[in-house]
Amino acid sequence: MKTSLRYVIMALLLLPMALSIIISCRNDEPVPSSEKSITSFSFLAADNPILSSDVQGVISGKEIHCVFPAGVSVTALKPSIVHTGNTISPASGIATDFTNVVNYSVTAKDHSSQTYAISVTVTPPVLSSNKTITAFSFLTTDNPVLSADVQGIISGQNILFTLPAGVSVTALKPTIVHTGSAVDPAAGTAHDFSTPATYTVTAEDGSTQAYAISVSVSESGPSVYVVGGQMFFGTGYARVWKNGTGTNLTNGDYNAYATSVFVSGNTLYAAGSQRIGNSYAMYWKRENDVELSTPKLNETNDDAYANSIYVSDNNDVYVAGQENHGAGIGYIAKVWKNGAATSLTTASGAAHSVFVSGNDVYVAGWEEVATGWVAKVWKNGVATNLSPLDQRAYGHAVFVSGNDVYVAGQYYNGSTFLLALWKNGNLEIIDPNTPGTDVSSIFVADGDVYLVGNEIRNGQYNAKVWKNGVGTFLSSVARSDARSVYVHNGDVYIAGWEFDNDGKQVAILWKNGVATTLASDAFAYGVIVK
Repeated sequence: MKTSLRYVIMALLLLPMALSIIISCRNDEPVPSSEKSITSFSFLAADNPILSSDVQGVISGKEIHCVFPAGVSVTALKPSIVHTGNTISPASGIATDFTNVVNYSVTAKDHSSQTYAISVTVTPPVLSSNKTITAFSFLTTDNPVLSADVQGIISGQNILFTLPAGVSVTALKPTIVHTGSAVDPAAGTAHDFSTPATYTVTAEDGSTQAYAISVSVSESGPSVYVVGGQMFFGTGYARVWKNGTGTNLTNGDYNAYATSVFVSGNTLYAAGSQRIGNSYAMYWKRENDVELSTPKLNETNDDAYANSIYVSDNNDVYVAGQENHGAGIGYIAKVWKNGAATSLTTASGAAHSVFVSGNDVYVAGWEEVATGWVAKVWKNGVATNLSPLDQRAYGHAVFVSGNDVYVAGQYYNGSTFLLALWKNGNLEIIDPNTPGTDVSSIFVADGDVYLVGNEIRNGQYNAKVWKNGVGTFLSSVARSDARSVYVHNGDVYIAGWEFDNDGKQVAILWKNGVATTLASDAFAYGVIVK
């Protein structure tokens, strides 16, 4: 009995220790983690070919926001997710549509969970403000009334057209190239251009730019262009008269005049000189009556003069003239191609006329030598002497007809100047018994050779035309001169001047010998008919 009691007492004494051991063993078991945070949410370019670079989300509490470049589609993106939980749903790397907010749930090891709201923004595109019309044309494929495509001339917000005579402009379909998002009226839509039309280009950003389209139709019959100069309030202006209507080529800041004219398509070219301190050789260019910029031709700071202009089929612009190279040298004959100069002489000389035939460029002029003055013609820069070195002769005009090269000029016989005509280098003296002549221009049409200039009569020079060597005075007025001739459809047009009874110089256009006054206090130097 005592023994049993002793065991009971011992058991009671050991009970706290056993409980302590049991409790101690339970505290050593691991407790499941409650971590369930997203630490990184990104879209890698390696997983999303639509991206050019990785996109990292910005975590703010339980919201994550991602910003994508403009134009990115977010309907099937694969996220790369780093989190502290046990699992995440949807899983990382699964393509998901993020058009709207997507909830991602992270579950901890202790089975608790946390939801994250994922939102994305696609950067709006930068909308362009470009709204420029770069080309406006009427194509024959869209407009059967045209025989050739016509390109408009864009000058600021004005677009100008000149269409051939007889073309109806009431239902033309334009082809338009622009940098905006839309144009109104639309390209390809028939429109009535009998009055100026407005076309408006809208840019991507919604801004607009209006353009005024003006279409004119050429007059029936040829257009006659005459260039020269006219005085206004003491200042000389370079002028062009088209069918008798005058337009200034210069703005009056400097004295200027035009000597020669050429028309190619819708573009008018006029050579001349302008005094800006010294005399500058110039040419002016107008396209559909809009002035375009051109280079100054001078190479030196001394005087230079432009006497003749011709535009090749390749639209290369040739100007003949002379430029002063200073003491001991004097004026040198030159030809400019697109503004770049070529010297034709090394000594004193001048280039009076240029003519382009195919790929060959002919220039007529003269050069001073030790024993005289030599009339010359240059072909592609290579000179041919037309007169003996010990004589005095000048080449003033050149014209090429087929394989024949004609040069007109002056030949001094020891007492007076005679009219000289060289055909392929062979000299013919025109009117050898005249008291003195000068020639300025030549034109060959249907085998007939026309020369214009002046002849001394009663002590004064008078305008004259020669056809195949037979001369006819153009004016009964003393002090008159003919400077340029052009033959069109059998009609002979001659530009020059007379002096009226008050002593004023008057610009004159003769057609088949009948004079028309262009302007007073003016002179005409060049004529062309197109």
